[in-house]
Amino acid sequence: MKIKALAVDLSGPTPTVSLTLAGEVGISLRLQASANLSDWTDLGGFTPGTPISAIDSFGAGAPKRFYRVIPASP
Repeated sequence: MKIKALAVDLSGPTPTVSLTLAGEVGISLRLQASANLSDWTDLGGFTPGTPISAIDSFGAGAPKRFYRVIPASP
């Protein structure tokens, strides 16, 4: 899994973090975010093959934000 792009936009009324990801074809994955590395929130699921983009509207306003990609449940 690779993060192809990361962008932070603080200019609008709702700050956002935008991630573009790419990975192996055919493997279902979930993108998650956390402020404390204990409690994770799903941002979306995808099957790589072409890059996907996810927007985290809470990410830019948080003092710390962590992201992970995990296998999707069967």
